[in-house]
Amino acid sequence: MEKFIRYFAENKLVVNILVILIVLGGAFSLMRVKQDHMPNVESHFMMVHIAYPGASPEDVEMNVVIPVEEELENISGIDEFNSVAFENGASITVNLDEGLKDPQAVKDEIFRRISISNISGLPSEVDEINVIDFSPTMFTVFSISVTAKKGYTVEPRELFYFTDRLKDELKKVDGVGEIEIDGYREREIHIVVNPNKMEEYYVSLNSIVSAINTRNTRSTGGSIDLEKGEHLVVTDGIFHDPMQVGEVIVRSNFGEKRVRVKDIAQVVDDFEEENIRFRVNGQNGVDIDIKKKENADIMRTNKNIRTFLKDFESQVPDNMEITVIGDRSRNVSSLLNVVQSNAIIGFILVVVILLFFLDARTSFWTAFGIPISLFLTMIYMYAIDQTLNVITLGAIITVIGMLVDDGIVVADVIFENKRKGMHSVEAAVQGTMRVMPAVTVTIVSTIAAFMPLYTIGGMMGKFISFFPVVISAMLLFSLFEAFVILPNHLAHVRPAKARKKAHWFQPLRDGYERLLNKVLRLRYLLLLVVILMGAAILWVSQPTIRNFVLMYDNSADRIRLTVEAPEEGISLDEMEKRAAAIEEIILQQVKPGELEALQTQTGSTGSSGNKRAYFTINLVPKEQRKRDARAILKGLREEINPKKLKGIRQVWAGVSGGGPHGGAAVDVKVIAVDLRDSLAITEELKSYLRTVPGVTDIDDDYDEGKMELRIELDYAKLASLGLSVSDITRTVRTAYNGVVATSIQTTRQKLDFVVKAGNGAKDSREFLLNLMVPNNQGRLIRLNQVASLRTAAGASQIRHYMGERVISVTADVDPAVTTSAKVNARLVEEFMPRVKNYDQAYLKLGGEAEQTRETMGGVVFAFIMAVFFIYFIMILLFKSLSQPIIIMMTIPFGLLGSLLAFRLHGVPLSFMGIIGMIGLMGVAVNDSVVMIDFINSVFKEHPAKDRRHQMANIARGAKQRLRPVILTTVTTVAGLLPTVYGIGGDAKVIVPVVMALAYGLLLASLLTLFMIPSLYMINLDIRKIFGFDRKRDAE
Repeated sequence: MEKFIRYFAENKLVVNILVILIVLGGAFSLMRVKQDHMPNVESHFMMVHIAYPGASPEDVEMNVVIPVEEELENISGIDEFNSVAFENGASITVNLDEGLKDPQAVKDEIFRRISISNISGLPSEVDEINVIDFSPTMFTVFSISVTAKKGYTVEPRELFYFTDRLKDELKKVDGVGEIEIDGYREREIHIVVNPNKMEEYYVSLNSIVSAINTRNTRSTGGSIDLEKGEHLVVTDGIFHDPMQVGEVIVRSNFGEKRVRVKDIAQVVDDFEEENIRFRVNGQNGVDIDIKKKENADIMRTNKNIRTFLKDFESQVPDNMEITVIGDRSRNVSSLLNVVQSNAIIGFILVVVILLFFLDARTSFWTAFGIPISLFLTMIYMYAIDQTLNVITLGAIITVIGMLVDDGIVVADVIFENKRKGMHSVEAAVQGTMRVMPAVTVTIVSTIAAFMPLYTIGGMMGKFISFFPVVISAMLLFSLFEAFVILPNHLAHVRPAKARKKAHWFQPLRDGYERLLNKVLRLRYLLLLVVILMGAAILWVSQPTIRNFVLMYDNSADRIRLTVEAPEEGISLDEMEKRAAAIEEIILQQVKPGELEALQTQTGSTGSSGNKRAYFTINLVPKEQRKRDARAILKGLREEINPKKLKGIRQVWAGVSGGGPHGGAAVDVKVIAVDLRDSLAITEELKSYLRTVPGVTDIDDDYDEGKMELRIELDYAKLASLGLSVSDITRTVRTAYNGVVATSIQTTRQKLDFVVKAGNGAKDSREFLLNLMVPNNQGRLIRLNQVASLRTAAGASQIRHYMGERVISVTADVDPAVTTSAKVNARLVEEFMPRVKNYDQAYLKLGGEAEQTRETMGGVVFAFIMAVFFIYFIMILLFKSLSQPIIIMMTIPFGLLGSLLAFRLHGVPLSFMGIIGMIGLMGVAVNDSVVMIDFINSVFKEHPAKDRRHQMANIARGAKQRLRPVILTTVTTVAGLLPTVYGIGGDAKVIVPVVMALAYGLLLASLLTLFMIPSLYMINLDIRKIFGFDRKRDAE
């Protein structure tokens, strides 16, 4: 190994060429490496969307959801599935087992088996079963709105055509994938049938649908050879003009007048039914959410979109405007800025700090390890096709301050060798070889602390698994720089300069040696004081530990607010008026400098109908405002609530957008065989939660929904008259919901032809009972001949958990008062026993509580593995069982330093905080490793039998490591603190990690200077008492 080190130390040209290649390769890789919001992990989450037009929630449940669930139950590898049936369709979320070796095989089986063609017995009216495999790259990366300018109005047709053209142009932008539009109504051709005309001409709705469908066809029937060559034979019945549908012949007999569609219906070029109204900053319009292609770079894609929008400005009509309301690349950009600023700040700080102890060249080349390690990391990430994302950038920010630790130790020894008069090259080689084992162990122990994070399960574990990989790579690259590049650069610093620089520090080292000799005599008193101090810190930090949260991040940039009106049948116009009043309150509460955009959606396509309005308050980035999202939300809660506002029954609110989270703070599934029991437990649970301090936004997902007018059929009469149930359902669905009879594909979009009954007449029982249904012989039978009507309450949504009906109760918590863990613990202890009073009923806790259990089990295992790995590595270096224990005594005090920092900064203990504490275990021992290694060397050179000489040897060895201990601690902490306090950019997601590392290391290093030498001496006392030294001498 010495020959290897010497070769690079002597060959300046080789090292300079190597450095140039690293810089060029790193710069190239930095420009080419892809950037994304999150790592592209293997998703274990799938979604099944089912379209069943015109069906009630109960019909969807019985006819579609249950058959699909039965199919899912027969597929191995599925952990759980949740279903919700609603009007016109259903959705089913499927979670795969986390331990699957080949999840793709299970996904392929789900794709194959969950399809209309594979599941037998599905109604013919089921339009679609769409299975989606979710991945982090599928989410929206850029959002814009198209709205009327203030003071202008925009007609629906005008908005449609412009939005449609904008969508087509956006699809051409490099990197843009799927585009979704909210508040946008598709163009449709409506065939509005007049019931009186239909009866007059003896025509049924089903015959109109059939006539239109069979007319609008085009097919190729082969080819024919003519004089001018071969011609295709094409039957063309396609509507080349949509209004041609009016000429379709519905009925024609010999000698009778032909009945055309235009004779019995009005043909209208219109838009689909309006269920939703969308507004931005109080102006009507649409919301456009843009997703990127799977392998596209988020920064380049969003930059391309912004460039396109700027170029497209001239084509925007005078009465419209395009507003950017969301850019997910902003988080990545912010973290990239933090990396850049921290690298520059870190480099400058390291040079400045080292200048106080070492010469200018040594300081510069030691700090040069930061850019070299970063460039090597970029090359590595580009080579393995890894993206720069929130997690990997967070890892880079975390480790930047540690990149020069090994270089400082190497540089310090080389500096000392040259100060003593050793030749420069020899000083570099011998100095590097002297500390190589200890420095290698410090890097390996740090990696050993972080690598067990790779074993954490759950979705949180999948994301965090990239953290240790990047940190380990960067530390190994820094080790390479410290052993290969740094010795060469330092070998050419003149010895004279090295000798001049060290004089001022010598008195400090001598003073430390004298003080340490005195402390060693009082070692047991020091141990007692340190233990008491640790107990005091632990006691002070109790609130921090008790208030554990899964994710802590106050950089949320979005507030979501939902209000519900008390009336079931409220009109869309009336709900929009109430929403407008709430918009005014929001604009009063959120200051202009805090608000980026206010989105409002009134109504929904789901079961809640028009009675809910949804508000999304997009805030400017946290660093640009003084108040965090929760402080703003607190003011909104005080003004927007049922006690102050008329016409509002309930309000739900929450913040989002800061970082990943584990679902609702409180999420309880109520599962019972009897619906009445489920409802009773739900109400009792909600009443209980209202008594728990800090619990807010209590809600359940059960809603009785619309009243149902049920058609009771006489099956005997149906049979005698030649009718089937499907004949009835098809006719009723066409009359009330409308049926797509056919469609034509234009160059820009698909145009549906929808047949439905006229709106005025169908809102009566008489119309329904007088509907004419064709039997199997073509004769028209009135519905009242085979059916009667009955009014009953219907469910708006029917939810299932693993095939059983379920009602979910959710709630949020105020972090200043309580935590999710505390509330869920109270539920288990106080409320769950009450459920035993109900037959065949139970509760299942989900949301953040479930995610916390799943994640923290892996964290505990990672913690234990890290301790074991570090201890084992220490044994290999020191060939001792006791000395590694001495070194690892810095770990608990480092952890206490982290907890104290959280307490003083008002930051609760969180998952990311624990990640930092686990990593701290590897970092905290580094100074102790080098110190113990040098103390051992002193004992080898100067054997000591009596206590006085032993203490002198310990003080002499510790004295030699004073400078590198101070330097590595100060440079690492200085590299981390800018991130803690937002200097150079905002990186709130990883603040708990770097805070734990910075303050934990600070306390651990202070203890290293006095506690580790004292424990070394206590170890010698123990060895003497038990005769270990005599046994070793005898050997």
